[in-house]
Amino acid sequence: MTLLLQDQEIRGLFDMGDAIKAMREAFQEYARGTTANQTRNVYTIGSSTQDLNYISNIICGASSDKSMAIARIGSNLVWKGPKGEGSATRREYRPKKPRDMSLIFCYSLETGELEAIMQNVHLSDIRVGATTALAIDHLARKDSNTLGILGSGPQARVSLEGILKVRPIKTAKVYSPNEERRTSFAQRMTDEFGINVIPAKNTKEAIQGVDILSSNTNTLSKPVFEGSMLEPGQTIVTISNSDPVAFRAEADEQVFVRSDLIVINHKAAVFADRQIEMLHPIEKKMMTWDKIKELSEVVSGQTPGRQNEEEIIYYKNNTGMAIQWAVPTAIVLERAKEKGIGRELPPEWFFTDLSN
Repeated sequence: MTLLLQDQEIRGLFDMGDAIKAMREAFQEYARGTTANQTRNVYTIGSSTQDLNYISNIICGASSDKSMAIARIGSNLVWKGPKGEGSATRREYRPKKPRDMSLIFCYSLETGELEAIMQNVHLSDIRVGATTALAIDHLARKDSNTLGILGSGPQARVSLEGILKVRPIKTAKVYSPNEERRTSFAQRMTDEFGINVIPAKNTKEAIQGVDILSSNTNTLSKPVFEGSMLEPGQTIVTISNSDPVAFRAEADEQVFVRSDLIVINHKAAVFADRQIEMLHPIEKKMMTWDKIKELSEVVSGQTPGRQNEEEIIYYKNNTGMAIQWAVPTAIVLERAKEKGIGRELPPEWFFTDLSN
């Protein structure tokens, strides 16, 4: 049978601790070369709805260890930029009743059959926070106990949750431009996680004196912080990246220059997505590729992470990778079957019988 799993069911089967462990497995397997991981395919086309474009974000790949192949298909609408094309003015379309249309199709490497269809929101959100946590675990100073947060949306929350799993954070400072939102976020995170989260008055205040900086914004115009603000020993994380539709850069060029080590998920995506926030400093000879490493190299021990307490290390979560869905979906599917969760669909709906 093909199992259909909705987001609320998946939430009960897979938490942040599970996700961090799964990301560790995924990047270790990627380092061994037993995965398939295609760079994502993002395209946009005009919609019949005025002022909107349709956009799709497709990620495909597989984990041999988990015997799982996935096709994650994202589907959304965005406002048109100048001349009707996606641009730096891109922002998601927000209808009165927002819905996420993205789905994950899960295929068995042993039979080729469609084993499951899963809704995407929980797994997509949690893998970002879990991958951030994995990077922090390998790159941040072991005694890191202060955190700066830029942004006050869902990704800021999930990033905080992940980092708390790997470092003894006692105090966090949060800044976002909307005072009401950052104050509300600080209070909610204090209540939920039992640490002291303080609203900061500006970006610089959020960065000063912290061991880790986690930037989780959806900037569409200019960087939200500068390299001149960074301090020795800090570990920096950003999650917003340019793609074929829009230019986005949370960090300015001096962040790349000042960082002693830059760690990213996937080098091929830098070129496939034309991530100019990283390519431009290289093209300008402000930095070279030799200080940019993939997270899998660090997690597997192929390349060292932090080597001293004074280094500034920048983890740029630069793209989603198929392995970040293939490993978790295999775990979720196994647990769902054990607990009898999900809706069974007839398998003959998803193949064509060629025997006749």
